Amino acid sequence: MIEAVISQELGLEEYIALIVGRGIDGVLADILGGVDQPTLLASFQQLDAEHPAEVYKYMAETLRRGEAVNERQALRRKLGFQPPTS
Repeated sequence: MIEAVISQELGLEEYIALIVGRGIDGVLADILGGVDQPTLLASFQQLDAEHPAEVYKYMAETLRRGEAVNERQALRRKLGFQPPTS
């Protein structure tokens, strides 16, 4: 059934990783889904205090992806259509 959605065959290890990953995503959504912004910020700061290298790496990657999206949107506004992604 999963192959029908992702168009690729998975091995046992990949199935396990997918199921565990989806489970963790669901738990995080359940725990953090209704939390207010100040609490989320405090939680993120506590995570940073425990794991600064991982948090800053994540932040840097997220900012880079955001810059790329902003550049593509600006180009789209200039051109009037979405440029190719490659």
